[in-house]
Amino acid sequence: MRTMIFKIAVLFVGVSIADAKAQQAINQTDLEAVEEKLQQYDAGPVDGIWDEKSAAALRSYQRDRGLPETDELTPELSERVLRRHPVTRAQWQTVENMDCEAWNHGP
Repeated sequence: MRTMIFKIAVLFVGVSIADAKAQQAINQTDLEAVEEKLQQYDAGPVDGIWDEKSAAALRSYQRDRGLPETDELTPELSERVLRRHPVTRAQWQTVENMDCEAWNHGP
């Protein structure tokens, strides 16, 4: 019984540490860039402060893409919003010499 309690405690602490590291992995510049990308969802000011408007905009972004809705901006989700994640990177192309992006249906 004591061993089981210890394993559960270690697992819980490990998850908490992983969450804290994930939160720290998003730097201020990326946070502001994410807020900028989420402006179409009324994310509030681009100030690098994650607040309720930012979280609501993130949930809308996730809903539009069929992702689980959370309030937490993880490094992976940040990469998706900024189109640097492997899932999204191949789908968008910046049109050369133009200020726009085009949807790429194939890899």
